Amino acid sequence: MCVFLIILASVKISAQIHWKNVYAGTEFSLALRSDSTLWSWGFNGNGQLGLGHKNLSNVPAEINSSIKWIAADVGAIHAAAIAGDGSLWSWGLNGNGQLGLGNTTEYSSPQKVGTDTDWTQITAGQVHCLALKQDSSLWAWGYNGTGAAGIETPSDVFSPVEILPGTKWLTASAGGYHSLAVDEHGNLWAWGDNGTSQLGDPSLTQSFTPALISDSGDWVDVSAGFQFSLAMKSDSTIWSWGFNGNGQLGHGTNTIIKSPAKIGEFHDWVKIFSGASYTFGIREDGSVWGWGFNSFGQLGTGDITQKTSPVLIHGMENVVAVAPAKGLYYGGSVYGIHTLMLTEDAESICVAGSNYTGQLGTGNTGGNIYNFECSVGMINEVENPLLAEETVIIFPNPVNDLLHFRCEREPLGFEIHDFHGNLIRNVKMTDKIGVIDFSDIPEGIYIAKLNFSDGMVIKKVIKTK
Repeated sequence: MCVFLIILASVKISAQIHWKNVYAGTEFSLALRSDSTLWSWGFNGNGQLGLGHKNLSNVPAEINSSIKWIAADVGAIHAAAIAGDGSLWSWGLNGNGQLGLGNTTEYSSPQKVGTDTDWTQITAGQVHCLALKQDSSLWAWGYNGTGAAGIETPSDVFSPVEILPGTKWLTASAGGYHSLAVDEHGNLWAWGDNGTSQLGDPSLTQSFTPALISDSGDWVDVSAGFQFSLAMKSDSTIWSWGFNGNGQLGHGTNTIIKSPAKIGEFHDWVKIFSGASYTFGIREDGSVWGWGFNSFGQLGTGDITQKTSPVLIHGMENVVAVAPAKGLYYGGSVYGIHTLMLTEDAESICVAGSNYTGQLGTGNTGGNIYNFECSVGMINEVENPLLAEETVIIFPNPVNDLLHFRCEREPLGFEIHDFHGNLIRNVKMTDKIGVIDFSDIPEGIYIAKLNFSDGMVIKKVIKTK
């Protein structure tokens, strides 16, 4: 026990690095770390992971390590991100020009959108994007068959175009064929498809240009789902309208609501997140609540029953970000069936829902997770200052049976300790690569210590069933 404490005292723990935000598309995921690195995993048939290839990845893999990223979002099968210099990048499917590159060519690695370096916000819908610049102007591109890009002509937009020039915008959200935004005065706007009153207009008439929903001046946030909408007011209430077949509006019914209606009586909401057909909200106490479609366990409530009113997600505290999957509309159904979640200063990502293409990042494919599990993408580097440049890779992590490792140079030995300091494994090394059998080790968190002649490298390892 004493030896274990001395070891910890002699190393530098990278606790300042944590996961900062998460994004969920159709069968794939992205996540941003506080060190400005961007990671992706899941299905990759159209290059939506941004890794330079189209192979599936069931664990987080870094996207273009030469770029420092500050923001990102994903659509159904594409992604976009803003770099530290304010430039805008995109990759993935591009059949409707949703990458903003002036063409319809799909790309498997990040491509720079134009030459501007003043982008500040990005939001991706199913097949279109919206973005804000430093001057609070709003720009759109991609699918415009129903007016989602806010351009009067019903044809797709292949490069960013400004929405209502001269208007300053606070925030915006791109949904499934429609868009929402709040201007600098707190007024609420919507445009695009309106087949289920997702624009807040009971006439069901689509709008190819921004239409004013409310000029009350007290709107502060919006979130556009697939055929439904959410918005938050300055009094911390949330409102919803549009399609409601899965209870995603949170009003206790499955009835379409044609204009903004307040959800419940809570006045302490701080953030809202809409997916393809389900919704989450975070309250001031850090609790997270979910409602809507749940057939794959994506609400994390331990069952597969849809919820028509907000329900508390047990076991999740101090939540700061949620990413319900955007989903893809195909064959009359919307496919968006997994969720990512972050708690404050998260060292790992919490996941629930379907994993049949590795979109949960757990190191395997297949099966559903019905309660949130927080073990994906563990930030496990614990480094000795003497070996700050030492490269040690341990995988898979979490591990089920065999733990592999790879080092730049041969270590003297490899030890596994439990969190009480007890030695579990002691392996004499003969090479820079190797395998350790974890199959008979109980579930839990362990410390892997690699000893070198001039110090040590320590990493955290999670053992699963």
